[in-house]
Amino acid sequence: MSNAKDELFKVGHMELLYMPGFGNDFETESLKGALPQGQNSPQNCAYGLYAEQLSGSPFTAPRGTNERSWLYRIRPSV
Repeated sequence: MSNAKDELFKVGHMELLYMPGFGNDFETESLKGALPQGQNSPQNCAYGLYAEQLSGSPFTAPRGTNERSWLYRIRPSV
């Protein structure tokens, strides 16, 4: 597999569009095939990325209303 840093420089012109909706889930990727299909945290991520889950309201909202984001980073945050 290619290295994520190498692939970042190969990305060409991309058309940016508005994402309509309120409270919807969206996904974006800067490299084609970087996001796993059908799963959130695979054992091996594409491009050697690290999967991390970020929650902005773990202690301020009921469990069912918590919003989460899955991030795929070049280096882990810890």
